[in-house]
Amino acid sequence: MSIAVFVAGLALAIAIAPHLLQSGATTTVTSISIVTRRALTTITVTKTITERRILTSTTTVIEMLRRSFTTTMRITVLSSRTVTVLSCPAARYRYVVVPSPRPALVVEEPRLLLLNPEKHWSPPPFPSIDYLYQLLGFSNFYLYSLGYDTLVAVGRGLITAIGIYNRTTLKPVKIYVCSVLAKRVGYVEPADLVFVNRSFMICAVRDLRIIHELHRGSYVLVVFSGSEPIMVANLSVAPRYISVAFSSSMYSSKPLLPINTTTLGRIDPLAAAILAGFSSSDVSRVGEILKLKKVGPRYLALWLVLSSVSKDVRYSANISRACVETPLQTLEHGEGRCIDYALLTAAALMYEGFERSFIALIYTSSGLSHAVALEPIDGSLFVLDQRPPPIEWSDYLQYVLSNASIERVDLYEIALRGSEPQVYEWLNVSLRSEDLYPEDSLPKGFSYRVAMEVARALNSSLCPELSTLRGFVGTIVELSGLKVVGITRGSYPLSRLYSPLFDSYWVHLYASRAIEVLRRLGAKPRCLWLSIESGRGSDVLWIYSTPFKPPPVAIESAGKYVSVVVGSALSQRNLAVAIYRGGKLVAQLVPRGFTCLSSSVKCLESVWIRGENYTLILIPRLALERAGIEPSDFIVVWVRGFAVYGARVGAWLRSG
Repeated sequence: MSIAVFVAGLALAIAIAPHLLQSGATTTVTSISIVTRRALTTITVTKTITERRILTSTTTVIEMLRRSFTTTMRITVLSSRTVTVLSCPAARYRYVVVPSPRPALVVEEPRLLLLNPEKHWSPPPFPSIDYLYQLLGFSNFYLYSLGYDTLVAVGRGLITAIGIYNRTTLKPVKIYVCSVLAKRVGYVEPADLVFVNRSFMICAVRDLRIIHELHRGSYVLVVFSGSEPIMVANLSVAPRYISVAFSSSMYSSKPLLPINTTTLGRIDPLAAAILAGFSSSDVSRVGEILKLKKVGPRYLALWLVLSSVSKDVRYSANISRACVETPLQTLEHGEGRCIDYALLTAAALMYEGFERSFIALIYTSSGLSHAVALEPIDGSLFVLDQRPPPIEWSDYLQYVLSNASIERVDLYEIALRGSEPQVYEWLNVSLRSEDLYPEDSLPKGFSYRVAMEVARALNSSLCPELSTLRGFVGTIVELSGLKVVGITRGSYPLSRLYSPLFDSYWVHLYASRAIEVLRRLGAKPRCLWLSIESGRGSDVLWIYSTPFKPPPVAIESAGKYVSVVVGSALSQRNLAVAIYRGGKLVAQLVPRGFTCLSSSVKCLESVWIRGENYTLILIPRLALERAGIEPSDFIVVWVRGFAVYGARVGAWLRSG
């Protein structure tokens, strides 16, 4: 059962609330199942609920519907303490009539400034939580009309939605659900701003949004806790402002549902998972399991956290859960979806000392969505998406989401108030940040530093002369950038995501791939070389090694001859020189009097001179021309069965 199902069910209950007078419900437990895995015990209780709904009119009461449905509730026991973790149980609603309020006085409240989140890459400053809490005083609920800025509902308990109804028919016109997870379905939409901790909750809708979406006139405004109305007021809408009027006999009561993971999970599973799994003790436990070490400068923690998370958790797109896992649950299961990864990453960052962590929910026009963790660093905003590297937001949009049509981005901000978590939710934000490295390419000398790290790790030496063999021998590894399943189209080079902030980690990333390749091949390199070039859809990492240090080789034009000088006295058994065309052997150099083993290979007689510490091979230029050797052909020197030097023969054919 998906999150959307519960939000839709909630919206339906709120929508028909004004028409229903009473109901009765009986519950029978039909089955209990218990699953235990290590320290995690899950108890699933299935209930059958028979509900009786009664519709009222002015003169008659008619029984409309009697039906049964099943709901599932899960309680999780973690370690030695019990934590109620949301399993999105279907809500049992008690329907009541929302009375039509009488006209009353406009209440003016202090103006609290709210900056438009669309103008900032980071969440706008919310009204001081302490200030709002003080204004709430000893009340259980308060509704603030803040001039041109926003309409804010504050309560000690769960605030489910702010509803706007037709004053005459009491039919719903707009229902703003207090969760950014709510989908736009008809008149049901998510609110703009939400704050929740375990003490109280704030739900806000911008005035300008109400003015744009409603015709001018009078409406009934109702605030709900669960499906219960806790505040009713008159709402007046004019082209440039709204006002809220309260009657002295208004229907008002305290929020009926306490803020806990079960009640909050019915409208906002993500916020509920945060409240259930982000206490200071939970965050500390996450850091211990991931074996994180606090580092400085602190931004380096972004890479280390991603590295640890990717090792401990496996991504699975096939997980079907109605709810969001807490970070400890994700570690326990060893697998998770994008939202589970994002929450685990956020908890790990808070363990590393970040005061706040952010979760971005990215919605596309195709209906697909994705969740990532975010962290602002040095004026930029970095995306942490399941595995290294951290990616600047501008690069994430340009490459990872390049072909996706983004409908909106919602933002969750997680912070600790003392030892308890609190959640800010920002709807439809525009995230903009400085691009710290607009070049989007690897810096000069990067390949050499990667080669140095590989050589140190394998106790080898660097041999730049092996670079002459690129394109002929060696191993090629293609490195593409991060892809989001179902959203990213095509490929792009991994280097497009490079950031100098994490330069040493980038070097290690490429070096580890090269080391992995060499070990998989069983190579024991004494000498090696590699290079990295950016292709159209990927980076191309080329690496080649030999089990010995090759002797120096030089090929030069010497009058009527082309000379090959090898800096070691080698026998013909350990030395060979051959010419290739398109990777295929076409000719071989042999001493006079020798023949080639294959009739398909041309034998080029040459003069071989072996000195004390060198071997000289003289090739008649005329012999090369008669053999049909072309300028684009490739001459390769082999020592002890390994290619050690290569070059095009074109320059020597044209000179002399």
